[in-house]
Parts: sequence; structure tokens; C-alpha cells
Amino acid sequence: MENKSKLLFLQSWYSKVTDIWYPWLKEEVEKKGYTAYFPDIPEMRKDVPDMNKMLKYEVLLVV
Repeated sequence: MENKSKLLFLQSWYSKVTDIWYPWLKEEVEKKGYTAYFPDIPEMRKDVPDMNKMLKYEVLLVV
């Protein structure tokens, strides 16, 4: 199998990575040989996320 890209998906506001179509999408992209990451970001389930926490989390994802 050829080496394919890694894909990072971020959840929408007020959702969890187990909601709606995320599990389906993960399965579909993995069938095509990609590595899919769907990190759970609890701050996204708040009315007003703490942006400092969000930025720290995003830095961890990139590194």
C-alpha cells in the first residue's frame, strides 16, 4: 500500500467526535488508506470556549 497522508479533523461547535457523521467519515477515509485523527476537544462544547486553552490544545496537535 502506498504511503498516504494523515488527515486531522476538528469537531464543530457543541459536538463530540462520536456525534453525527464523524465515525462514518473516519471509517471511510481509513478504507482509502489514510490515517484519520479526530481529537476530542472538550472546550468546543462550551458556549464561550476559553481561547487560551484552545490555542494550547491546537499547538499540541500540530507538534
